[in-house]
Amino acid sequence: MSSGEATGGNGGSEPGWHPDPWGQHSLRWWDGNQWTGQVHDDAGAGSGQDTVSNFLESDTGMAQAAHLLAIVTGFLGPLIIWLIKGKEDAFVEQHAKEALNFQISMAIYLTVGFILMFVLIGFILVPVLIILDIIFIVMETLKAGRKEPSRYPLCIRLIS
Repeated sequence: MSSGEATGGNGGSEPGWHPDPWGQHSLRWWDGNQWTGQVHDDAGAGSGQDTVSNFLESDTGMAQAAHLLAIVTGFLGPLIIWLIKGKEDAFVEQHAKEALNFQISMAIYLTVGFILMFVLIGFILVPVLIILDIIFIVMETLKAGRKEPSRYPLCIRLIS
């Protein structure tokens, strides 16, 4: 990269990670026309707080959080993200709604599973449902990181 590129006018350079022209971060993304807000710090550089705030400010980070929070909070995490960030970003909205619908579906399935414990079938069904829930959450979180739309299997889509 030439010295002219480091001052902000990238002069036709290929899109990619380049040294931050403002020196705030180790690398900044050049999209081929302009510098973007996407930055990357070397491991050990800066504080962990910068990394967390960048993650939560990005659309992929919020979409991934909508899925991952469901492991701990059930449908409440995706619901909160949908209500807070869903109106601002269609990508986050789609992932949060899908995660919310799936967690509501899982709550219904688990309720039926607990009822079926009276006839012993639930003792097999409930652990299988919990394992499937975690597997599907991880799969959809990875999709969000790749900026792919989310589509859970076995999902009752109550919120469209």
